[in-house]
Amino acid sequence: MSFLEKRNSVLNMRNFVLRGMCAVYLIAFLSFYHQSEGLFGDNGILPARIHVSNTAKLTTLQKRPSMLHFAYYLGIDTASMVDFLALAGTAISFVGFISQNFCIMSTFAAMWALFYSITQVTQVFANQSDLLLLEAGALCLLLTPVSDVRKETPTDRIGLTMMRWLLFRFMFVSGGVKLATNCPHWWSLTGLEHHFETLPLPTPLSWYAFHLPSHYNQLGMVFTNLSELLIPWLFLSPLLSMRTVAFYWHMFLQFHIIITGNYGFLNFLIVVLLFALLDDTHFLRRSQSGMKSRASTLFKWIIFLAVGYAGYYLYGINFRNGQFTFKLINEPGGGVKV
Repeated sequence: MSFLEKRNSVLNMRNFVLRGMCAVYLIAFLSFYHQSEGLFGDNGILPARIHVSNTAKLTTLQKRPSMLHFAYYLGIDTASMVDFLALAGTAISFVGFISQNFCIMSTFAAMWALFYSITQVTQVFANQSDLLLLEAGALCLLLTPVSDVRKETPTDRIGLTMMRWLLFRFMFVSGGVKLATNCPHWWSLTGLEHHFETLPLPTPLSWYAFHLPSHYNQLGMVFTNLSELLIPWLFLSPLLSMRTVAFYWHMFLQFHIIITGNYGFLNFLIVVLLFALLDDTHFLRRSQSGMKSRASTLFKWIIFLAVGYAGYYLYGINFRNGQFTFKLINEPGGGVKV
């Protein structure tokens, strides 16, 4: 028996993540194509031809490497080249999504190169979704087999580990930056109310989320802080049980973010990355001994309770007169209701 076979396999999980990444790429390319004319067309807000010159100069390609420079050789303008690359990426990602056999290194290298090329014209419209997809797409090159998708490779576990590290950095920084700004809304647990009030692309449920009793939104803020500052440390655990707790915790968080706000493909990308926390046992449902199964379940509940107690201790959560009350970290007097 080989060294890889002695451990829990990650083959099916790897293939699932790769198919999911193809789906995210598909959404990203379609979204970019739909918006490109109004944003980067010749009559758009920030025309692509101004940012990426349509010339054959080698220095231009070295300064800003992008397939958009090949528009000169194809005899088309830069805006048309943007549309061409977006459509090419759409076609490749769709094929990879519907067929596992196309989830190979050449496919992901092409998708990454195409998406990197078109994001060179985003200018002030660049956002964290694009950057996260580019970094996750680069890590996919460690996961993708050269040709045979039915075999596990030595780099699979390295790629999945790097995805967990990427997910940790993204989530932890997302929580840390809220507090680092010293914004009183985040520190006083009223950030979600302002968040729902100012959403640029709200969903039908955003209105109801905004009108929830304030103490519920404050409790949601506590949950968000725990999710982004404490739970991500479980991503790095070598124990599958701890990573499983983090997986379901963050799936719950991402579900509520998706139904209460439109952030494009960002949260779907995070959901795909969350599957890197698991292994094939969640697909194959391998049988466990009764004692081992009960011990694993008990350990998970201990982790849940420990995180819950951390929230209770840090924020002094209490329930009085039908409302949650909190002790703010920056108000040492304590016991104040916010």
